[in-house]
Amino acid sequence: MSSSENHAGLPQRIVIANTGAADILSKLIDLKRIAAVPDQVEMYAADGEFWKAHREIPRFDKFQAEIILSFKPDLVVSSAMQDSGAAEAIKQQKIPILYLKDFDSIDGIRNSIRTIGETVGARDAAEKMIAEFDARLAKVKTNIGDAKPVPVVIYSNFGTGYTVGSGTCQNDLLRAAGGLNLAAESGMRGNVPLTFEQLLKFDPEFILVMGNVGLESPQAKLILNDPVLTEMRAVKNRHIAVVPAQYFDALSQYAPEAVEIIAHGIHSRQ
Repeated sequence: MSSSENHAGLPQRIVIANTGAADILSKLIDLKRIAAVPDQVEMYAADGEFWKAHREIPRFDKFQAEIILSFKPDLVVSSAMQDSGAAEAIKQQKIPILYLKDFDSIDGIRNSIRTIGETVGARDAAEKMIAEFDARLAKVKTNIGDAKPVPVVIYSNFGTGYTVGSGTCQNDLLRAAGGLNLAAESGMRGNVPLTFEQLLKFDPEFILVMGNVGLESPQAKLILNDPVLTEMRAVKNRHIAVVPAQYFDALSQYAPEAVEIIAHGIHSRQ
C-alpha cells in the first residue's frame, strides 16, 4: 500500500534491517521501493505470511556494510542494536540511516510509525495507521471497563527462566490488556532471569507465555507439567495465558493484536 503523497526526491531503494520496520513499511509504501529485508521477516515479523508471499523482495542474512551496500540503497532503516561499525561504513558512503530507538513502550511504536512515515513521504498513511492502532487499544480498554488489574508474571524458559519487568514494550502491552506485571511492581526492569522459586513467591493469578497453540504450546506445557509448580494457583487453575511471539514482540502496528489476545486470556477465565 502506498501513500497518495508526492514521492519525488524521496528514497526509492530502502533497505530495512529490522522486522518491525519491515511490517510498518510494507503497509505504507509501494513494495517496489523496498530494496531488501532481513531473512528473519518470514519467521519473526508479525506478518510473516505477507513476507512469504513476497519473496521477490531480496533478502540478506547479516547487517554488514558490504552486503547492505550491494543493494544500492538510498536509505537504510535500522535500529540502535545493529552493528555500529557496519553503520559507520554505510554512512561513509553518504547513505542516510534512519535509526529507530524507541523500543521500550507503546509510545515508542507510535513514534517509529510516525518517523518512518515522515521519512519516506507517507505521513498521511502513517497517521492513519496510528489512528487504527489507537482505536484497537481503546476498544480493549472499553471492553475491560472497571475490571481490577489481573496479577500476571510474564515467563519464558529456553534453558533459563526469564521474566519481563518495567521499561519494556511488553510491560506496556500487558498493562494495556488489564494486567498487573508483578515483576515490574517488584522493581524488576528489562529482561530479568527468574527462578522457579521467585515465580512461586510471586504466585500470580496468571502466567503469560508465548506460543501459537494455546495450552499445547511448549512454554505452557513446561509450566503446567513441572512438579515444582503444581501448588501454584495459576497452575492449579490452568491460568496460563498464551500469546504468539510475533505479536507480543511486535514493534509495529501489529502490537494491539497481542493486547487483544492477552486481555481475552486473562479476563475471560477469572
